[in-house]
Amino acid sequence: MEVREGLWVGGWKELEDGMGEWTHVLSVDGPHVSKAKEFHPSVKRMTVNILDMPQENLLQHLTRCLGFISRALQASGKADAAPGEGESKASKVLVHCHAGQSRSVAIVAAYLMRLEGLSFEEAMDVIKQANPDANPNEGFREQLKLYEKMGCRIDVNNSLYRHHLLKQQGKRAIGQNSLESLEVGTSKLAQGVGQEAEVVASDTVDPESSDDYAILCRKCRSVLAVSSQVIPHSPPEYKAKVPRKWQAQGRTGQIEQCSSVYLEPLKWMEEVESGANEGKLNCYKCHARVGYFSWSGTQCSCSQWVTPAFQVHKSKVDIVYGETK
Repeated sequence: MEVREGLWVGGWKELEDGMGEWTHVLSVDGPHVSKAKEFHPSVKRMTVNILDMPQENLLQHLTRCLGFISRALQASGKADAAPGEGESKASKVLVHCHAGQSRSVAIVAAYLMRLEGLSFEEAMDVIKQANPDANPNEGFREQLKLYEKMGCRIDVNNSLYRHHLLKQQGKRAIGQNSLESLEVGTSKLAQGVGQEAEVVASDTVDPESSDDYAILCRKCRSVLAVSSQVIPHSPPEYKAKVPRKWQAQGRTGQIEQCSSVYLEPLKWMEEVESGANEGKLNCYKCHARVGYFSWSGTQCSCSQWVTPAFQVHKSKVDIVYGETK
Protein backbone atom coordinates (compact mmCIF):
# COMPACT_ATOMS: atom_id res chain seq x y z
CA MET A 1 0.00 0.00 0.00
CA GLU A 2 1.77 3.10 -1.26
CA VAL A 3 1.58 6.09 1.08
CA ARG A 4 3.90 8.41 -0.80
CA GLU A 5 5.77 7.91 -4.06
CA GLY A 6 8.26 5.14 -3.36
CA LEU A 7 7.14 4.62 0.26
CA TRP A 8 4.96 1.62 1.07
CA VAL A 9 3.51 0.28 4.32
CA GLY A 10 2.29 -3.25 4.94
CA GLY A 11 2.78 -6.63 6.60
CA TRP A 12 4.55 -9.87 5.77
CA LYS A 13 2.01 -10.55 3.01
CA GLU A 14 2.94 -7.33 1.20
CA LEU A 15 6.61 -8.17 1.66
CA GLU A 16 6.23 -11.57 0.03
CA ASP A 17 3.93 -10.34 -2.73
CA GLY A 18 6.49 -7.72 -3.75
CA MET A 19 9.64 -9.83 -3.48
CA GLY A 20 11.94 -8.84 -6.29
CA GLU A 21 10.54 -5.31 -6.45
CA TRP A 22 11.64 -3.82 -3.12
CA THR A 23 14.92 -1.91 -3.08
CA HIS A 24 14.79 -1.20 0.67
CA VAL A 25 12.96 -3.05 3.45
CA LEU A 26 12.46 -1.87 7.01
CA SER A 27 11.20 -4.83 9.09
CA VAL A 28 9.59 -3.80 12.38
CA ASP A 29 8.57 -6.96 14.19
CA GLY A 30 9.29 -9.23 17.18
CA PRO A 31 12.33 -11.41 18.03
CA HIS A 32 11.91 -13.47 14.83
CA VAL A 33 12.29 -10.40 12.63
CA SER A 34 15.82 -11.31 11.51
CA LYS A 35 14.74 -14.79 10.40
CA ALA A 36 13.03 -13.62 7.26
CA LYS A 37 13.24 -14.84 3.71
CA GLU A 38 16.46 -14.47 1.78
CA PHE A 39 16.75 -11.13 -0.01
CA HIS A 40 18.59 -10.31 -3.19
CA PRO A 41 22.03 -8.88 -2.36
CA SER A 42 20.98 -5.54 -3.87
CA VAL A 43 18.15 -5.10 -1.34
CA LYS A 44 19.07 -2.96 1.63
CA ARG A 45 17.32 -4.05 4.82
CA MET A 46 17.12 -2.91 8.42
CA THR A 47 15.42 -4.84 11.23
CA VAL A 48 13.93 -3.48 14.46
CA ASN A 49 12.90 -5.83 17.25
CA ILE A 50 9.79 -4.36 18.85
CA LEU A 51 6.55 -5.99 19.99
CA ASP A 52 3.10 -4.61 19.23
CA MET A 53 2.43 -3.75 22.86
CA PRO A 54 1.49 -0.34 24.36
CA GLN A 55 4.38 -0.42 26.86
CA GLU A 56 7.02 -0.80 24.14
CA ASN A 57 9.26 2.25 23.71
CA LEU A 58 8.65 3.26 20.10
CA LEU A 59 10.37 6.63 20.35
CA GLN A 60 13.81 5.16 20.98
CA HIS A 61 13.80 3.60 17.48
CA LEU A 62 12.59 6.59 15.48
CA THR A 63 15.94 8.24 14.76
CA ARG A 64 17.34 5.07 13.13
CA CYS A 65 14.13 4.19 11.30
CA LEU A 66 13.49 7.64 9.86
CA GLY A 67 17.12 7.94 8.84
CA PHE A 68 16.88 4.65 6.95
CA ILE A 69 13.71 5.72 5.13
CA SER A 70 15.09 9.14 4.23
CA ARG A 71 18.35 7.74 2.84
CA ALA A 72 16.42 5.10 0.89
CA LEU A 73 14.12 7.61 -0.79
CA GLN A 74 16.98 10.03 -1.49
CA ALA A 75 18.89 7.20 -3.20
CA SER A 76 16.17 6.86 -5.83
CA GLY A 77 17.83 6.95 -9.25
CA LYS A 78 21.21 7.93 -7.82
CA ALA A 79 22.83 4.55 -7.34
CA ASP A 80 25.33 3.41 -9.91
CA ALA A 81 23.59 1.31 -12.52
CA ALA A 82 25.01 -1.97 -13.70
CA PRO A 83 26.87 -1.77 -17.05
CA GLY A 84 24.44 -1.68 -19.95
CA GLU A 85 21.38 -1.14 -17.76
CA GLY A 86 21.19 2.63 -18.01
CA GLU A 87 19.95 4.47 -14.96
CA SER A 88 19.15 2.54 -11.78
CA LYS A 89 15.51 1.96 -10.95
CA ALA A 90 13.65 4.21 -8.54
CA SER A 91 13.63 3.25 -4.88
CA LYS A 92 10.72 1.20 -3.65
CA VAL A 93 10.78 1.27 0.15
CA LEU A 94 8.62 -1.04 2.26
CA VAL A 95 8.07 -0.51 5.97
CA HIS A 96 6.39 -3.62 7.31
CA CYS A 97 5.44 -5.36 10.55
CA HIS A 98 3.36 -8.52 10.97
CA ALA A 99 -0.07 -7.33 9.83
CA GLY A 100 0.73 -3.85 8.55
CA GLN A 101 -1.62 -2.13 11.00
CA SER A 102 0.28 -0.89 14.06
CA ARG A 103 4.08 -0.87 14.22
CA SER A 104 4.83 -0.13 10.57
CA VAL A 105 2.04 2.44 10.47
CA ALA A 106 3.46 4.19 13.55
CA ILE A 107 6.91 4.44 11.92
CA VAL A 108 5.53 5.83 8.67
CA ALA A 109 3.33 8.28 10.59
CA ALA A 110 6.43 9.55 12.42
CA TYR A 111 8.21 9.94 9.06
CA LEU A 112 5.38 12.06 7.64
CA MET A 113 5.26 14.15 10.82
CA ARG A 114 9.00 14.80 10.75
CA LEU A 115 9.56 15.29 7.03
CA GLU A 116 6.30 16.98 6.04
CA GLY A 117 5.42 18.79 9.25
CA LEU A 118 2.10 16.98 9.64
CA SER A 119 0.33 16.51 12.94
CA PHE A 120 -0.25 12.97 14.19
CA GLU A 121 -3.89 13.05 13.11
CA GLU A 122 -3.00 14.45 9.67
CA ALA A 123 -0.37 11.76 9.16
CA MET A 124 -2.88 9.06 10.10
CA ASP A 125 -5.41 10.46 7.63
CA VAL A 126 -2.81 10.20 4.84
CA ILE A 127 -1.94 6.61 5.74
CA LYS A 128 -5.56 5.52 6.05
CA GLN A 129 -6.20 6.65 2.51
CA ALA A 130 -3.79 3.92 1.43
CA ASN A 131 -4.47 1.49 4.26
CA PRO A 132 -7.92 1.81 5.89
CA ASP A 133 -6.92 -0.79 8.51
CA ALA A 134 -4.09 1.37 9.87
CA ASN A 135 -4.45 1.44 13.65
CA PRO A 136 -1.39 1.86 15.93
CA ASN A 137 -1.93 0.61 19.47
CA GLU A 138 -2.81 3.06 22.23
CA GLY A 139 0.73 3.29 23.57
CA PHE A 140 2.20 4.11 20.16
CA ARG A 141 -0.47 6.76 19.60
CA GLU A 142 0.39 8.38 22.91
CA GLN A 143 4.09 8.38 22.05
CA LEU A 144 3.54 9.87 18.61
CA LYS A 145 1.47 12.67 20.13
CA LEU A 146 4.36 13.27 22.54
CA TYR A 147 6.72 13.26 19.53
CA GLU A 148 4.55 15.97 17.99
CA LYS A 149 4.71 18.06 21.19
CA MET A 150 8.50 17.80 21.12
CA GLY A 151 8.63 19.24 17.61
CA CYS A 152 9.32 15.82 16.08
CA ARG A 153 12.76 15.73 17.67
CA ILE A 154 14.19 13.22 20.16
CA ASP A 155 16.02 15.27 22.77
CA VAL A 156 17.06 13.52 26.00
CA ASN A 157 17.20 16.89 27.74
CA ASN A 158 13.56 17.60 26.94
CA SER A 159 11.55 17.31 30.17
CA LEU A 160 8.65 15.66 28.31
CA TYR A 161 10.95 12.96 26.93
CA ARG A 162 12.63 12.42 30.29
CA HIS A 163 9.24 11.95 31.91
CA HIS A 164 8.26 9.50 29.17
CA LEU A 165 11.36 7.39 29.88
CA LEU A 166 10.63 7.48 33.61
CA LYS A 167 7.11 6.24 32.96
CA GLN A 168 8.55 3.40 30.89
CA GLN A 169 10.87 2.48 33.75
CA GLY A 170 7.98 2.66 36.19
CA LYS A 171 5.91 0.24 34.12
CA ARG A 172 8.78 -2.22 33.95
CA ALA A 173 9.50 -1.89 37.66
CA ILE A 174 5.91 -2.58 38.64
CA GLY A 175 5.69 -5.45 36.16
CA GLN A 176 8.80 -7.04 37.62
CA ASN A 177 7.69 -6.20 41.17
CA SER A 178 11.30 -5.31 41.80
CA LEU A 179 13.75 -2.54 41.07
CA GLU A 180 16.84 -4.71 41.21
CA SER A 181 17.44 -4.09 37.51
CA LEU A 182 17.34 -0.34 38.02
CA GLU A 183 20.62 0.81 39.55
CA VAL A 184 19.70 4.42 40.15
CA GLY A 185 22.49 6.73 39.13
CA THR A 186 24.39 4.17 37.07
CA SER A 187 21.88 2.50 34.76
CA LYS A 188 20.49 3.92 31.57
CA LEU A 189 16.93 5.12 31.30
CA ALA A 190 15.67 2.20 29.17
CA GLN A 191 17.40 -0.76 27.68
CA GLY A 192 18.02 -0.28 24.00
CA VAL A 193 17.78 3.51 23.98
CA GLY A 194 21.31 3.45 22.62
CA GLN A 195 22.64 6.80 21.49
CA GLU A 196 19.64 8.60 22.92
CA ALA A 197 19.94 7.15 26.42
CA GLU A 198 20.99 9.04 29.52
CA VAL A 199 21.51 8.40 33.20
CA VAL A 200 18.34 8.36 35.30
CA ALA A 201 19.64 10.14 38.34
CA SER A 202 21.76 13.24 38.76
CA ASP A 203 24.75 13.04 41.09
CA THR A 204 24.61 16.57 42.46
CA VAL A 205 23.42 20.02 41.57
CA ASP A 206 25.54 21.33 38.72
CA PRO A 207 27.23 24.52 39.90
CA GLU A 208 27.28 25.79 36.33
CA SER A 209 23.58 25.20 35.76
CA SER A 210 21.24 27.98 34.74
CA ASP A 211 18.29 26.71 36.77
CA ASP A 212 15.73 29.20 37.97
CA TYR A 213 15.37 27.90 41.51
CA ALA A 214 16.54 25.33 44.04
CA ILE A 215 14.54 23.15 46.42
CA LEU A 216 16.01 23.11 49.93
CA CYS A 217 15.29 20.94 52.93
CA ARG A 218 13.46 23.24 55.35
CA LYS A 219 15.23 21.73 58.37
CA CYS A 220 18.92 21.69 57.35
CA ARG A 221 18.85 23.84 54.17
CA SER A 222 20.52 21.17 52.02
CA VAL A 223 19.81 21.41 48.30
CA LEU A 224 17.56 18.53 47.25
CA ALA A 225 16.95 19.47 43.62
CA VAL A 226 16.94 22.28 41.07
CA SER A 227 14.28 23.37 38.61
CA SER A 228 15.57 21.27 35.69
CA GLN A 229 14.99 18.14 37.79
CA VAL A 230 11.33 18.97 38.42
CA ILE A 231 8.66 17.06 36.49
CA PRO A 232 5.88 19.53 35.67
CA HIS A 233 2.21 18.60 35.57
CA SER A 234 -1.09 20.41 35.15
CA PRO A 235 -4.43 19.91 36.93
CA PRO A 236 -6.76 17.60 34.99
CA GLU A 237 -9.27 19.23 32.67
CA TYR A 238 -11.95 16.80 33.81
CA LYS A 239 -13.53 16.64 37.26
CA ALA A 240 -11.51 13.98 39.06
CA LYS A 241 -12.98 11.60 41.59
CA VAL A 242 -12.22 12.63 45.18
CA PRO A 243 -10.21 9.88 46.96
CA ARG A 244 -11.66 8.46 50.17
CA LYS A 245 -8.68 9.74 52.12
CA TRP A 246 -9.50 13.29 51.03
CA GLN A 247 -13.17 12.78 51.81
CA ALA A 248 -12.23 11.69 55.34
CA GLN A 249 -10.30 14.94 55.70
CA GLY A 250 -13.37 16.94 54.68
CA ARG A 251 -12.18 17.79 51.16
CA THR A 252 -14.84 17.80 48.47
CA GLY A 253 -12.71 18.41 45.39
CA GLN A 254 -9.33 19.41 43.96
CA ILE A 255 -7.41 22.47 45.08
CA GLU A 256 -5.67 24.83 42.69
CA GLN A 257 -2.34 24.96 44.55
CA CYS A 258 -0.32 21.74 44.39
CA SER A 259 0.96 20.67 47.80
CA SER A 260 3.93 18.73 46.38
CA VAL A 261 6.71 19.08 43.83
CA TYR A 262 7.51 16.04 41.67
CA LEU A 263 11.13 15.25 40.85
CA GLU A 264 13.20 12.88 38.77
CA PRO A 265 14.74 10.05 40.85
CA LEU A 266 17.95 11.40 42.34
CA LYS A 267 20.93 9.70 43.98
CA TRP A 268 20.19 11.03 47.46
CA MET A 269 16.92 9.05 47.45
CA GLU A 270 18.39 6.03 49.23
CA GLU A 271 14.95 4.52 49.69
CA VAL A 272 14.55 4.25 45.94
CA GLU A 273 17.90 2.50 45.56
CA SER A 274 16.87 -0.07 48.17
CA GLY A 275 14.60 -1.71 45.60
CA ALA A 276 11.18 -0.86 47.06
CA ASN A 277 8.27 0.08 44.83
CA GLU A 278 7.13 2.81 47.21
CA GLY A 279 8.16 4.44 50.46
CA LYS A 280 9.21 7.59 52.28
CA LEU A 281 11.83 10.07 51.08
CA ASN A 282 14.21 11.46 53.69
CA CYS A 283 16.73 14.29 53.44
CA TYR A 284 20.18 12.84 52.77
CA LYS A 285 21.78 15.08 55.43
CA CYS A 286 19.44 15.51 58.40
CA HIS A 287 17.22 12.50 57.56
CA ALA A 288 14.04 14.49 58.05
CA ARG A 289 11.12 13.17 56.03
CA VAL A 290 10.57 15.36 52.98
CA GLY A 291 8.29 13.30 50.77
CA TYR A 292 7.17 10.01 49.29
CA PHE A 293 7.76 7.92 46.17
CA SER A 294 5.78 5.33 44.26
CA TRP A 295 6.65 3.76 40.92
CA SER A 296 2.95 3.15 40.32
CA GLY A 297 2.22 6.86 40.80
CA THR A 298 0.37 9.11 43.22
CA GLN A 299 -2.43 11.63 42.94
CA CYS A 300 -1.44 15.24 43.51
CA SER A 301 -3.62 17.55 45.58
CA CYS A 302 -4.74 19.11 42.27
CA SER A 303 -6.23 15.65 41.45
CA GLN A 304 -3.75 14.90 38.64
CA TRP A 305 -2.05 11.52 38.67
CA VAL A 306 1.74 11.58 38.22
CA THR A 307 3.43 8.29 37.29
CA PRO A 308 6.00 7.40 38.51
CA ALA A 309 5.99 9.78 41.48
CA PHE A 310 8.96 11.11 43.44
CA GLN A 311 7.35 13.91 45.42
CA VAL A 312 8.62 16.30 48.05
CA HIS A 313 6.03 18.07 50.15
CA LYS A 314 6.08 21.86 49.97
CA SER A 315 5.51 21.98 53.73
CA LYS A 316 8.88 20.24 54.20
CA VAL A 317 11.00 22.26 51.76
CA ASP A 318 11.70 25.81 50.68
CA ILE A 319 11.79 26.90 47.04
CA VAL A 320 14.51 29.50 46.67
CA TYR A 321 14.94 31.44 43.44
CA GLY A 322 18.38 32.46 42.25
CA GLU A 323 20.24 30.06 44.56
CA THR A 324 21.15 27.02 42.53
CA LYS A 325 24.84 26.96 43.27
